[in-house]
Amino acid sequence: EPGATHVFRHGVLIRFEGVVSPRQEQYLYRQLKRAKEKGADVVVVEIDSPGGLVSDSHRIYHRLSELRSKKPLVISMKGLAASGGYYIAMAVGKKGKIFAEPTTWTGSIGVIIPRYDVSKLAEKWQVKSDPLKTGPFKDALSPFRELSDAEREVWTTILDDAFQRFLNVIADNRDNLDYPAVKELATGQVYTADQALKSGLVDKIGYED
Repeated sequence: EPGATHVFRHGVLIRFEGVVSPRQEQYLYRQLKRAKEKGADVVVVEIDSPGGLVSDSHRIYHRLSELRSKKPLVISMKGLAASGGYYIAMAVGKKGKIFAEPTTWTGSIGVIIPRYDVSKLAEKWQVKSDPLKTGPFKDALSPFRELSDAEREVWTTILDDAFQRFLNVIADNRDNLDYPAVKELATGQVYTADQALKSGLVDKIGYED
């Protein structure tokens, strides 16, 4: 089963793989339940994820943080631990350690709301969008017309709220990074393991063992 839990003599290894989604969230809940039931000294969370939904990332981060209050937590990054994948790694807290493999890609700190504008194409093919709606912002992300200034303001506020939460989660859980330092790194850029180590996003370069 993807994301299976492995129990060792002194610890539990939880593998979190794939896009952060409700399905993966449910996998993790079952794994955390097993981890709590075992008398392990430490829990290692292996992350291989490009990220995903903000709400799911935060819930997983919250659940892992709860576990950390009972057992020491260690993060082991595989090929990808970017965006939401890095977000959930912050559950390790200020005293925990984050290990990245030499070829890990991480970072990608930021938030995106995908949107396409096909209004010109619709006009060419004489396709008209005429939704029935109860409010002016109900179809604010419609791809069949340009985004109005008022709509852009609404979604920018929502985007910034999620972004600031992400920045604060990192600043609150990385002992060597304050908010200004995190903000400087939060360009959406993906960092190599060496770059992440140099900037303080991870603690050591190393494999799972």
